[in-house]
Amino acid sequence: MAIVHAAELKPSKLELIASWLPGQSWYGGPDPVTLDLVGAFRFDDPAGDVGIQVLLVREGIESPIYQVPLTYRSAPLVAAADALIGEMSHSVLGRRWAYDGCHDPVFVSELVRAVLTGDTEVVEYRHAEGQEPTVVPATMHVRGSGQPAASVAPLGALKVTSEGGDGSVAVIRSGAVEVSVPRVLGQDPTPDGAAALTGTWGDGESQRLATVRLTDA
Repeated sequence: MAIVHAAELKPSKLELIASWLPGQSWYGGPDPVTLDLVGAFRFDDPAGDVGIQVLLVREGIESPIYQVPLTYRSAPLVAAADALIGEMSHSVLGRRWAYDGCHDPVFVSELVRAVLTGDTEVVEYRHAEGQEPTVVPATMHVRGSGQPAASVAPLGALKVTSEGGDGSVAVIRSGAVEVSVPRVLGQDPTPDGAAALTGTWGDGESQRLATVRLTDA
């Protein structure tokens, strides 16, 4: 379960992403950027400290869909300083630091767990002061291909590389775990023996959003 506060964000999430996208090698659209939200989903931080959300966005109907994993933190993540997308002012929670989730161990750990155990996105509840929480309608659904009984070991330090012809696939390695996250959907990398997270949105469009492979490392 994720609690979403009825709050004002400055800049908005789409504005924040729009300012970051032109600096990415895999972005091929115009600058300045005007984004539409295709869909979004959340995972939960077990410790309750970090917000975890993945947004699918596009620059017009003819644009490819870009996948942007975000984590929202109440303090800087020093180990991932280069992955900072920007800062936001949250009218309830105060100052927030938003990071590229592929470099954040909280996002990567929850992604791996969801993929390997066949889990889904969490239900979001909107909380407004003085009111009962209400369910936020889902804009998309995701599910991992693994099994609930799967064993998921804690991850160690992350090593993140950009692979593919234009760096459009983030590959995250931690010990024997290798995670691939396409920045531009439609690339659909599926290593042999990999489990996958599949997303569905709109009129039933479905694509792989990530794969997890256990190596011999």
